[in-house]
Amino acid sequence: MALRDEAVVKNKCTGEVASRIFVCSNEGFRLKDKRDSLTKHPKVETRTGCDARMSIKLNRFGNKFIVNNLRKCTTMLL
Repeated sequence: MALRDEAVVKNKCTGEVASRIFVCSNEGFRLKDKRDSLTKHPKVETRTGCDARMSIKLNRFGNKFIVNNLRKCTTMLL
């Protein structure tokens, strides 16, 4: 499963990353392209609506990240 960043939350005082959400690269669907009729060689559709995600948070002491939420990938890899 390939991952991509969805969101990053930083501490306002220190600027350090407080939490982060990673999603599957197949998450969601592509929007309809307004240039569709002009595109000669459109890119292949890779997003399949996968709902896999992982969110991590920095613990109170600020030394380790803890997995807060994990949803496994339900799409089959080809």
